[in-house]
Amino acid sequence: MFIQVTASAGSGKTYQLTNRFLELLLGASATQWPPVCLKAGARRFAPAEIMAITFTNKAAAEMKERLVASLKALALEIPGAPAPGGFTPDIARRHLETIFKHYQRLQIRTIDSLLVMLARLFAVELGLAPDFETVFDASEILTPLYDRLVSRAETGCEPEAGLLSRAAAAFSGAGGFLPSTVWNERLRAVFHLLLTEPGPLATDPQPFIRLRGQSLDALAEAARVLKLGLEDAGCPAKTAFASFLDKCLTLGREDKIPDSVYAAKAELAECVLAAGRAALSPGLEAGYETFKECFAGCAQTAALTNGALDMLAFVELAGALAGGLEGGAP
Repeated sequence: MFIQVTASAGSGKTYQLTNRFLELLLGASATQWPPVCLKAGARRFAPAEIMAITFTNKAAAEMKERLVASLKALALEIPGAPAPGGFTPDIARRHLETIFKHYQRLQIRTIDSLLVMLARLFAVELGLAPDFETVFDASEILTPLYDRLVSRAETGCEPEAGLLSRAAAAFSGAGGFLPSTVWNERLRAVFHLLLTEPGPLATDPQPFIRLRGQSLDALAEAARVLKLGLEDAGCPAKTAFASFLDKCLTLGREDKIPDSVYAAKAELAECVLAAGRAALSPGLEAGYETFKECFAGCAQTAALTNGALDMLAFVELAGALAGGLEGGAP
């Protein structure tokens, strides 16, 4: 029989599950444990054959504590102790003694621990080593694999030396004052992505470079049209705004996108001198709106493509390290 309790946090799930566990204990044998042989004949189920599943280790530990506390209260006949009907102090004492003797086999566990238990039971069928270990932090896997790869690269072994050289060349100039920290963070991020979302990752930088170039071209064109429109209408731009337009016109493919308050003004009138505001037209206002949209899109594209290009250096290296989990090099 499966009992599922679904409710929001703090609504009493643990309390209800603990009471349900006590109800099942009432029908369990307090003197026997599950037999090794399946042909043991008719028998009552044992406490270890009752399983409660929750999400976190904290909740599982809390449920165990509440179960033991409830049994203690019943065994000591403490007034007000909650218990299903028919639960006598003698029954509580016997179950408490059995649980303490076999506490490690009390089946109150998390979902992930249940999956690990099932995987261990069927390790051969799943193609796993029976003594496999579970790891929840990718760094615990990455560190020994990376150390081994570096050791082999230092002796000139290939492809390890080539992997590190290519990654270092693509990474050159990045990282600021703590390049090793940035290197480790990026390698860890790509490695974790490969483990959690298996599948091919991009390794060619050209699509990202083209995308960035297209957004820069669109921004430069919008800045050019706006600047010419202001000149033709005789609307002198404020010095800072004119400088901002010139920067957007001359941005190189590797240049940082400039920041300016003039990229988000409510209207173009705030960007030109008072003497020329009378000459502003709906067409110029529309041109300014287009410029702002292009600037916002360019800034977003730059952030995305720069992030992708930063990570590309580690795709091949992280892929080789992930391949080491299958028993191959590194």
